Amino acid sequence: MKHIISILLICYASLSWGSDAQFSEDILNIDEVGVPFSPGTVQNVKLGLSKDGRWDLLQYTEGTRGVREIHFGVNGTFCPGLCSSTTLSITPKSLTLNKSAGTTDLSEPLPAINLIQYHDEKFWSSIEQLVDFAEFEALPDNIGCPGCADAPVFFIEIYYENRFKRVRFEEQDGSGDLYNRLKEILTDQEASLKLVIEKLGL
Repeated sequence: MKHIISILLICYASLSWGSDAQFSEDILNIDEVGVPFSPGTVQNVKLGLSKDGRWDLLQYTEGTRGVREIHFGVNGTFCPGLCSSTTLSITPKSLTLNKSAGTTDLSEPLPAINLIQYHDEKFWSSIEQLVDFAEFEALPDNIGCPGCADAPVFFIEIYYENRFKRVRFEEQDGSGDLYNRLKEILTDQEASLKLVIEKLGL
């Protein structure tokens, strides 16, 4: 596997590199690199530049197997303020609530707001165990008629190793333990954001 990763890193510029990369003393350190096979990412990649100009793969660790990231939210809500688009993003280390504005009477549009919270492995495991990716992947991309009659569009998207699946639906079509848990987390995060906004007097 080491030789395959080395060839991919050197020959394919289209690979997804992590945002943090440092080059020092002929050593290139990259936090995370996406690869087109399981586990989908490799981390802590270290490449050495040899005297003949070749890159040698010195070390790496395999990235997360199984579920890598989950997004849940709603788009297309026609309302003033920070309620047009809401996305909850959950990774093994953190969850982020992003809210952006729709129509507004203000001359300047409201900026998007991100609320980031870090969590422990127990929290992530409780979410991950609700995911049956094979079952989720078999679902149609659209359930019901999301967006019809200007109704809000709900969605769940799951990054599983090197694969990705997004399902869109109307709120009444949301079901299952994963949906219920994500909705519960989203409600809690929105309540926390409301408290922050009130304290800041925004």
